Amino acid sequence: MKTIDERFEEIRIVPVVKLEKAEDAKDLAGALVRGGIPCAEVTFRTDAAAEAIRRMSESYHIRTCW
Repeated sequence: MKTIDERFEEIRIVPVVKLEKAEDAKDLAGALVRGGIPCAEVTFRTDAAAEAIRRMSESYHIRTCW
């Protein structure tokens, strides 16, 4: 199994996202995964951040950072 550092080296990009509604998280995660980017940094600039992270990680096993 690869380390997180090795995965980030392969992906080479970590999008930073701000979600106003947690409901948008699943669709965003799906789009990222289909596009070959199975990770995201979710900012805590909105009240939806924690729930968005939970939904993204549960739906697509996407790596989330905060």
